Amino acid sequence: MERSGVALGFTRKPSRSWSDFPSKAGGAPVWLDPQNLPPMADACCGFCKEPLQFLLQVCVPLPEGDDENRFTLLVFMCPKMACLNLDQAQQSQETSHRSVKVFRAQVAARRNDPNGVQLCDWCHTWKGGSQCGGCRKISYCSRKHQVEHWQAGHSYSCKDSSSDKRAEKKTLWHEFELEFSEEEGSEEEEEDEEAADADDPGIVPATNLEGFQEASREDSFWAAFQARMTRAPSQVLRLGSSRAGDSQPLWMKLEGQASDADIPSCQLCGAPRVFEFQVMSQLLYFFGVENERDSLDWGTIAVYSCRDSCPAEGYVQEFAWVQSSP
Repeated sequence: MERSGVALGFTRKPSRSWSDFPSKAGGAPVWLDPQNLPPMADACCGFCKEPLQFLLQVCVPLPEGDDENRFTLLVFMCPKMACLNLDQAQQSQETSHRSVKVFRAQVAARRNDPNGVQLCDWCHTWKGGSQCGGCRKISYCSRKHQVEHWQAGHSYSCKDSSSDKRAEKKTLWHEFELEFSEEEGSEEEEEDEEAADADDPGIVPATNLEGFQEASREDSFWAAFQARMTRAPSQVLRLGSSRAGDSQPLWMKLEGQASDADIPSCQLCGAPRVFEFQVMSQLLYFFGVENERDSLDWGTIAVYSCRDSCPAEGYVQEFAWVQSSP
């Protein structure tokens, strides 16, 4: 497991204006190519069919001077835990039935929107394909968001523009800017953690000790994960140390790790996908997600994209692997 050169992502109060290639979490996405947004068929949860919610976007660093191939990965997910549970059962299959989706945008510069592409006035995320039948001024990406906007206050202002009853947008998570710093830690600590990860219960042949050995290995793995996380408890993202294919996620448990065979190749060029970054569950705390029985939760979300960063117009769907929480 790659242990050095990992960059950690932390939340901070957002800037007044976003750069051309921002890294951010929550709020609405900063589309780099608004003329070529993903179609609504790809923008919806594969299970409940409702629009996905913006989680975060990361500008992936490439070698200096390689600005032509600079790209951003945007992650969206359904906020329903029931859909994420269904997602777990078939995430290793190449299917559109996902509750977590990743899109890659690859442009040399952020493109402005000269033709005024209208986004949904409720989520500010997806293209507004339909208008309010009353005022004809508000656009929506879906019937669901139209109903939510109406119930939240548009019923007052639809035909009375002087009304001071403003709709409160509850579909967006709290917005943050992401800042990165290199992970710190001694070589001795890393060697100890790797030794815990590599602990093999198979060396004890006694069958009556197999259950104990497996539990002991799981406990050791979990302890090593916690030790790594305590170096920077507020981290919400871990950026892989390289794009050479040797960087791996920091898994939190033995069960539910992705193997090479679980990661599908690029749907455009056929090149293998490589690990880019992982989203930690600590982000839910900053989003204000309540810790209840049916609340959204995950262990870690590992994001993979085309090793060759093959060029494409608009947005290319990449891959996310979700490891559930213990």
